[in-house]
Amino acid sequence: MLRKTLIITDVTAMSEDNVCIAGYDSSLKCVRPVLPMSQIKKTHLFEDKELIIYPGAKVSFYFIKHMPHPPHVEDYVFKEDSIRFEGKVSEIKWNELLENTAVHSFADLFPKLESRYVPSASPGPSIGTFLSAKVPFLSCDYYKTPPRPRLKISDDTGMVIDRVAITDLAFRCFFEFLMKEHRGNCENVIAKINNKLQKRQVFLRLGLARPFDKLPEPYSGWCTMQVNSIHTIPDLYNRNYSKWITLE
Repeated sequence: MLRKTLIITDVTAMSEDNVCIAGYDSSLKCVRPVLPMSQIKKTHLFEDKELIIYPGAKVSFYFIKHMPHPPHVEDYVFKEDSIRFEGKVSEIKWNELLENTAVHSFADLFPKLESRYVPSASPGPSIGTFLSAKVPFLSCDYYKTPPRPRLKISDDTGMVIDRVAITDLAFRCFFEFLMKEHRGNCENVIAKINNKLQKRQVFLRLGLARPFDKLPEPYSGWCTMQVNSIHTIPDLYNRNYSKWITLE
């Protein structure tokens, strides 16, 4: 059993109160901590009601074993009671981490990507940092009520992928807050956020969801690309995640 410290890069919203987390170790290896028999809950992000797992936090875990499920090759099982907060990385180190791990084309990250999907048997990776060729553009998706934000992303080869779902927990809470402030007017909210993004360098953490049978043909059983995290320089939240990631 090995204790390893990660710089957290991803806190991703899943169904109900489940979350997914990921980060980098000192060798810039991406690791996704997972539990052996259950999913990580939002309560795992806190210690004595204080947020300890968030982007930029240094957190150590006792890892038990590597448990890859390609393309999710980053999964490592950890001991549930071993989570330990080790501080917060400096802004300079955080920016360096984003820059040093970023790729500039979809193919560099997901070689077998078709449209927004990757075959479930792909060798990996399933998550990585991406620097879009243009500032990503948000739009409103009215498929469900209330509307949800979707992202248009382009790479250095000219490839464009539109309507990518955003599972970033902090961003979702930020979006919901603005929706209340603007009385549910999604277009006003999106315009406000797009204006903020245009003034920043935007790094995306692109990830793959688990295989899903109810995808459009011929992609049934494949993994869908999603935006696990949106990170900006300067930081969109002034590096204060406790305002957006809460126990409520």
